[in-house]
Amino acid sequence: MEGADRLVEDMDNQLVGNIEEMLQIVPPLYPESCIYRIPERLLCINEESYMPRIISVGPFHNGKPKLLSMEAHKQRYLIDFLQRRPDVSLKEYVKQLRELEQRARHYYEDQTICFDSNDFVKLMLLDGCFIIELFLKFADTQSRNKDDPIFKTSWIVDDLLRDMLLLENQIPFFVLEHLVSRINVYKEHNTVSSLLDYTHGFFLHFVRMGQDTILRNPSYQVRHFVDLILQCYVPSEERLSPKRNEELEFIPSATELHDAGVKFKKGQGKCFLDVKFSNGVLEIPTLRVQDRTESLFRNLIAMEQCHGGSHNPIPTTYISDYAVLMDRLINSPNDVALLHSYGIIDNLKGNNEDALQLFNNLGKGTSIYREKFYYYRLTEDVNSYYNSRWHVWKAKLKRDYFNTPWAALSVIAAVLLLICTFIQTLCSLFLWNIDLG
Repeated sequence: MEGADRLVEDMDNQLVGNIEEMLQIVPPLYPESCIYRIPERLLCINEESYMPRIISVGPFHNGKPKLLSMEAHKQRYLIDFLQRRPDVSLKEYVKQLRELEQRARHYYEDQTICFDSNDFVKLMLLDGCFIIELFLKFADTQSRNKDDPIFKTSWIVDDLLRDMLLLENQIPFFVLEHLVSRINVYKEHNTVSSLLDYTHGFFLHFVRMGQDTILRNPSYQVRHFVDLILQCYVPSEERLSPKRNEELEFIPSATELHDAGVKFKKGQGKCFLDVKFSNGVLEIPTLRVQDRTESLFRNLIAMEQCHGGSHNPIPTTYISDYAVLMDRLINSPNDVALLHSYGIIDNLKGNNEDALQLFNNLGKGTSIYREKFYYYRLTEDVNSYYNSRWHVWKAKLKRDYFNTPWAALSVIAAVLLLICTFIQTLCSLFLWNIDLG
């Protein structure tokens, strides 16, 4: 009996030891985490939108076979970077990045990154110097090598732009700041502001973004490029959120609203998020729809969906809210055509069906926070207008009887004829009464 008890105790001790070893290697959670793996519920909808085509930035996609051809370009750009300050040795850059290593690692949600210290520092150096050199060469054509294939082949820059705005394909912005601080390129300006200038100039080729949002708030710490774009895409005004006991309503499609008398107008706001409704007019800024639109939107939405935390339990989800709003507005190719006719959708995809699929799929897998849905009041006002019988009747009258000048003249003529007939009848009755008298 004692032998059996001892055996059980040994098994318990062994299990406890195994569990303790397991707990010792559980990666801690860091509040700085902001570079995320794409959640499966988003990844399964369109995986290609989250995957790099030609370059890996950061550890998540490093070493993938189809991306290895860009490594030679990274090494070549590192040589160019080091030549900007011959008095600063490679060892000094390595030492500087080594001091930043743990802070940089904390930026990545996945703490199981299989990189030892040397490999991680090497990755930060190669990727960081490549990005800085790319920005500088993009801005200054004289600094480029005339045989540089990156600029000789137009599609490479386009794919680099796309890949550098993928959430899984990021390095911390502060790494770039520290590397930039060692070269003279920004000696006449503040390092961070000038780096933002170059970043803005590069990505402006890819997305329409307002720089003033960031530059007027110098205290804001940019985390990475996707975060920067999100901070540039901020509506111009705050809006009231629904109360806790209020239900969220969604609006009818564009054609249904149009049939009910809602007028559409191309908005003049600086940001495409500035959708407004007033006096029966739905004002929506132009959105350009092209092949890379889906990738950009999906990664911005993924950042919004992932970046909550104790400091921000209900995150701001402007892009996610916009995606849901447009999904409700666009339910058929006719909706796309209608919005295109008003200059609201600039459809470079050419096919209305493709644009329809884009908008109908963007909101899938996203969580909308009712307490912060940005377009709540707008949808409430639109629905109130849409449900008014007077507006429906007025729209039907205008559509059926006043849709062309000739139709309007015909209706007016018919009304005049009816009035004349009525007057003639009254006169006849009046004369008949006189005769009787």
